[in-house]
Amino acid sequence: MSVNAAPISTRMEGGTAPVSARLGALRKLALPPQQGGGGYPVGLVIAPIMPIEDWEEHYTQLFDQIGVALDFDCDLTFELISHRFTPGSKEVLQTWYPHSKLDLDEAGRVIKRNKFAGFKYVYDKDTMNTLRRFFEQAIARRFPQAQILYWT
Repeated sequence: MSVNAAPISTRMEGGTAPVSARLGALRKLALPPQQGGGGYPVGLVIAPIMPIEDWEEHYTQLFDQIGVALDFDCDLTFELISHRFTPGSKEVLQTWYPHSKLDLDEAGRVIKRNKFAGFKYVYDKDTMNTLRRFFEQAIARRFPQAQILYWT
């Protein structure tokens, strides 16, 4: 299930169910069968992670919501994906959503190259480390049984 902090979710996820509804569905999937659920392993994708104004507060509120929805032991994984873009994806997004407030300014990013001579714009090392540390600590503190599959 994909989720994000309220300012990002409400501003950039048009046409999707509210995060609260997604977490309600996730709860039903994860609850043990004897409690009326499916007993399934569940996973959360938090993407795109962005250091917006007051980001720590907003993501803390998201983790509060997740904690309420999953207030029982369950098989839980996380996939954590920071916001990144390529020149091609930027062009597509700006064509499809010309009035979007999505931050696509290359000046605030660094270039990350891949082995095929392609590249994308990502947050600088300090920003990435700060974000990663926050998310890893928040998950370890609230969901010690959960596994983080990856951070990117």
